[in-house]
Amino acid sequence: MKGMIPITRITVKQLDELFREDIRKRAIKEAGGCERCLSPKYDKIKENGDIFPAWKQLDTAHFIPRGNYHIRWDEDNAAGLCGGCHRAIDDDFTKKDEFVKTRLGDRFELLQGRQHQTGKVDRNAIYLYLLDQLKKLDREGTRGRISHKTTTIKSKSRGWKNEAD
Repeated sequence: MKGMIPITRITVKQLDELFREDIRKRAIKEAGGCERCLSPKYDKIKENGDIFPAWKQLDTAHFIPRGNYHIRWDEDNAAGLCGGCHRAIDDDFTKKDEFVKTRLGDRFELLQGRQHQTGKVDRNAIYLYLLDQLKKLDREGTRGRISHKTTTIKSKSRGWKNEAD
């Protein structure tokens, strides 16, 4: 394999981080916040002027458990949800099933089929795909709206506090 450029081994942790960012940014772009209850999320401004992005305020909720590597990073298998909705669908299978079937429609059966695939998962291909998706989302703009209310963030434990006018 002379002349080939070695590709570093892509870890599960690296893919998980990219996937979480992709799902949450997509939720901000498409729903403006939580994809289930549609509660809006806004960028927050720290006291030092830095922005805490809206997408970081969402959870990445998987429909079929993450232990299945064939669909762990499948965009049909996750949604960007607020903490309340994430807990609600994880605690109640009926709510989760209803949400997933409504959200995916005919793609739900395809997702169920993909979970039974065999063979090795190509982490490098998934990595390149997720990088491409994030570049597209960033080009299209996924910043949350900044609330018309002034939001400063600070606390003793984490340096954060919400103060809305």
